[in-house]
Amino acid sequence: MTIQTFKGVQNQELVLKSDYDAVAKIAGTAEILAELIKIMKADYDKLAAECAPYKKFFEHAWSFAIEACDFDGASIQDLSIELGLVKSEIYDSDKHSDLVNDASLFENGDDVYFPVKTPVTDSAIAELKAQQLSEFRIWAKNSGLGLAFAAIEQFSANRRAGVK
Repeated sequence: MTIQTFKGVQNQELVLKSDYDAVAKIAGTAEILAELIKIMKADYDKLAAECAPYKKFFEHAWSFAIEACDFDGASIQDLSIELGLVKSEIYDSDKHSDLVNDASLFENGDDVYFPVKTPVTDSAIAELKAQQLSEFRIWAKNSGLGLAFAAIEQFSANRRAGVK
């Protein structure tokens, strides 16, 4: 009988040599799964951090609504800035006129506010959309719709890449 230890196996036991491959495969799979869980947890933490200010904004807005307080445009703007949901820039007609709803309301030098980018959230949403397309792609492939399969596959890849 050979005594063998395995990386990733917590409780080392006597293992027959013939069982080595099976145990090694299980240990390897466990290590891979542990790494995937770490990656998923990190992605979740990034997504939660990016979404936290929006949750806080909603809680404040809801609190104001329930208490029938005055939550006017200035209050909304101040809270959005405080929570980092918007960024302030100095209006420049050459740079910003296409980015605002009505450029006639702004003069050069005015403060103008834009939502902050949310790349983690955008990526998660793109992945969810792509997964829906992937399921449809599998259906198209299994149904013998070859051209549709190829088109859906490309569209799904574009969604993951953020192409609209």
